[in-house]
Amino acid sequence: MPPALRSVMSVMVGFLALNIVLSLESSLVRLVFAGKAETAGYLIANIAVRLIAAMVGGFVAGIIAPYKPILHAGLIAAILFGFSVNAFFKLQGGPQPVWYLLTLTLATPAAVIVGAALDFEELRRQK
Repeated sequence: MPPALRSVMSVMVGFLALNIVLSLESSLVRLVFAGKAETAGYLIANIAVRLIAAMVGGFVAGIIAPYKPILHAGLIAAILFGFSVNAFFKLQGGPQPVWYLLTLTLATPAAVIVGAALDFEELRRQK
């Protein structure tokens, strides 16, 4: 596969992996915290789930990327940061506290980069 195509695919598949894991984990959190939405426990569990999903997305992008895995994960982080800033301003004054929105806005993109930094050479395909 040409490196340029592999670069594009790493970002797309990493973002897709992030969203699949997030969807599955969020469903589990909603099941565990049924009827207790917006409690501190629910919000913290939700942050943990989002950080794990972001790390998985960054990790997948880093494994697929033909070179510079953190750069490729950085593109995912930039996209997430844009979405997060938009959500931060739209959701202020809503049911979620500001600390929750701010944590997601700053920590989720950082978790993508951390996931890409967990680049295990033995999992990487020959490029």
